[in-house]
Amino acid sequence: MFYNGLLYFATSKKENIFYSLYLISGLVWIALSYGLIAKAFNAYGDAVFVLNLSLITMPIFLILFMMAIFETRKFYPTEHRILQGMLALLVVTFSYGLFDIAMALKPASSLAALMMVVTFSVSISLFRKGHPLVKFFLVGHTFFVVFNGFAVIYYKGLIEPSYINSHGVGIGIVLEALTLAFIISYRIKVLEDIRSRQGELKRQAATDPLTRLYNRRHFMTEGEYMVEQARAAGQSLSVIALDIDHFKAVNDTHGHNIGDLVLMNMADIFRQFSRDQDLVARFGGEEFVILLPGADYAEARGYAERIRKAVQAQSVEGVDGSAVRVTVSLGLTEVNAAMESVESALNRADKALYEAKASGRNCVCYFEAIACG
Repeated sequence: MFYNGLLYFATSKKENIFYSLYLISGLVWIALSYGLIAKAFNAYGDAVFVLNLSLITMPIFLILFMMAIFETRKFYPTEHRILQGMLALLVVTFSYGLFDIAMALKPASSLAALMMVVTFSVSISLFRKGHPLVKFFLVGHTFFVVFNGFAVIYYKGLIEPSYINSHGVGIGIVLEALTLAFIISYRIKVLEDIRSRQGELKRQAATDPLTRLYNRRHFMTEGEYMVEQARAAGQSLSVIALDIDHFKAVNDTHGHNIGDLVLMNMADIFRQFSRDQDLVARFGGEEFVILLPGADYAEARGYAERIRKAVQAQSVEGVDGSAVRVTVSLGLTEVNAAMESVESALNRADKALYEAKASGRNCVCYFEAIACG
């Protein structure tokens, strides 16, 4: 009960609180049936007798649980209306019982029989419509009906005493409660699987499939947010545009498989030298961009040089066993977060990149009346 109460506050899923309340009602009913309250608390009389209303609250919370877990309001309007009708009848009986519990409990057996018919009918209807959870509910509900049936027959003196017969009420409630707990856990698993798939789809939509770096769309969206953060915090922010030198020649000479290895090797170098807060993206082909929050000219220049030297030192083995080496040209600029967008800063970084290529490649240029080194 406590665990499902915590789940309700953590997830706001109504089925968790309905399940907890169902357990409380079942616990009270078992305690009354076996005289546990009288024995444990020496409590008798009207104050205890009124707790027999748990016989009505238990099916109330079971129906509410069904509505929530099967989402009948949203997907099964006919079954939802049937459950609503049964729920209304139970609520009226419960309300009457607050004033005259003895009269309210007189039709209890008939009400219980109607409850069984309604819940089984709705469950079978949902099963036929393909709901994945209802088969488990039918199993648990069957346990409840069968074992409570044994208890009723035993109380009427129609069968010989046995542990199962004399404790049928408790056994039935416990088995159904365990099945409902399984349904909750199964639904949590299903929801987590859905969230996981959604998260994976979002990740795929935001990343380049080859290098696993972010793509252009994600960079532009996240980049604007990072510019706003830098503006609010008064921090420096720099952007680097980078191209692999003569990458077309690599593909033409060694094949696209080797070219792909070069791109993946580039991504590994970025991961090695980048901080967690840096935003690295592949814009397409051999073009990459990096956004460096908190980095001014000097820090961005140092980062760019480390990348350039690491790429120059790395090699990829060609199909003939030869070492395929590449270099990169980089253009960088500091973002004026107070006045410009990430797109405007990228345009200036691109100008610096073009100047790096014009200056012989394998170098870093920064935009400030373009300077290279």
